[in-house]
Amino acid sequence: MSFKPHRLAIPTLFLLLLVMMWAVSRLEFVPHQGLEIVPAQAISGDEPHYLMVINSILFDHDLELKDDYKRVAAGSIDAGALFRGVKISHQSILIDGVSGEHYRWLGPAFRWRNRDGSYHPWMIGIAYHLVPEAEVTEVSSHPVAFPALMAAVIAPFRPQKDQVESYCGIAMVLFGWLGVILTYLIALRVGLTRSYAMIAVAVLVCSPWLAYSRSFFSEVPIGVALCLALLLYIAEMPALSALAVAVAIFMKPLSLVIGLGFAVDLALARRWRSLAKFSIVLGISIGCLMWFNYWLAKTAILPPRHVPPPLPAGLPAGVASENPQLENQGILMSGLGNLIDFEFGLLTFAPWALFAFWSIARERGRADTSRDRLAMFFPVLLFFLQLTTAGLTYHLTPGYCYGPRYWVPLLPWLAIAFARFFQTSATWARWSLASVALVGALISVSGALRYPHLFGQTFYASLSMHQAKTWR
Repeated sequence: MSFKPHRLAIPTLFLLLLVMMWAVSRLEFVPHQGLEIVPAQAISGDEPHYLMVINSILFDHDLELKDDYKRVAAGSIDAGALFRGVKISHQSILIDGVSGEHYRWLGPAFRWRNRDGSYHPWMIGIAYHLVPEAEVTEVSSHPVAFPALMAAVIAPFRPQKDQVESYCGIAMVLFGWLGVILTYLIALRVGLTRSYAMIAVAVLVCSPWLAYSRSFFSEVPIGVALCLALLLYIAEMPALSALAVAVAIFMKPLSLVIGLGFAVDLALARRWRSLAKFSIVLGISIGCLMWFNYWLAKTAILPPRHVPPPLPAGLPAGVASENPQLENQGILMSGLGNLIDFEFGLLTFAPWALFAFWSIARERGRADTSRDRLAMFFPVLLFFLQLTTAGLTYHLTPGYCYGPRYWVPLLPWLAIAFARFFQTSATWARWSLASVALVGALISVSGALRYPHLFGQTFYASLSMHQAKTWR
């Protein structure tokens, strides 16, 4: 059998993409200075809190964070190099070891007992009464599946505590790269030629996916899990697909609607046996997650971050308040902010996604039921409705981060849908589609290179020579 060099073209291209993604994760563009090599670091938002849990698993071998917050304030690197000596806000749940009552912690510091035994104004308050610190357990209010996954990935390399950030940075790049490979495989599976499948890859790489592949957020691993779920669903393996969806749910409960979308799709297709398998596996998985949450935090469902707890009696107003999000904005922006807001709207950071939505909707209207259809309609629709409803009800936003964080896990799906739309469009329309994709690429690539400075910034901030600042 003769050697055919062209067979190495695709593997070589993916290896080059891995090198490029790793290089971007270590570079930062500084206006008027150029590119600088930087270490992998937790920047802000939820990132240091995830890193703290990773370190707790690796070195304390537990999920309790009371001592971890103390160490960070005293100068430890548990929450990252940028947070040494910082009294970071507690994103945690407090549990009264005696009564079992729990309380969502939102304030910037504990409330301690004075040396003479009297209650200090900042002693811990749970369910309207004060509890001595020694009787309180503190665990993360974020799902621990993502930190546990990262700890499991890097543990075999036995990193020292000052190496954990660097190892996590490498792991995130590998997860981002794996998402790119899965995007290519799904694109081929749904009928795209290799050339158009590579368009899906290019659109994904030149999207906020690139910036989040250098982040310490959970969105990219969630996206990898959802890619596996879609690939297995198309391959008619409902049980395994449900298991992949469950992994995403473990990392972020918002992903539950993806599983519900698949279930609706199976029901409308009258695939009852597949629906039964999918529902049983997903139901058992959710039950296991609720049991774990109760074991960890004495509550089956972790309190959502956007719903503040009641103020304990006697505390001054505003002690337990979080940073305001989307206050005093209209109904349209509150509901559709995750699509059109300048700071975190998907369509402002990745305008090509509009054509992806159209492609998904158009696919749903196809008369045939062949398994090369995209099968994304109901999962994406329910996800959109969830974000819109939460935006109207709670002014839900992705929080302090870069761009459209909540939509990042679905970017591989949208990239495939866009490539499908591109493949079926007329030649004259492709130039317009390519132009829109190029605009998104300029925003996203420049954003990835300036990621450490763009938290809470508008979509065009990365294109400005002004040095945006982020709170650290």
